[in-house]
Amino acid sequence: MSWYSKIHRTFLLLKHGSGAVRKAPRPDNNNV
Repeated sequence: MSWYSKIHRTFLLLKHGSGAVRKAPRPDNNNV
């Protein structure tokens, strides 16, 4: 079960990270 929890945790972290990046404002948009 440890390997499953590890992969699941990593997946959630990656998913959360991508979502945070999308919500975060990008300098390129601000410049435009």
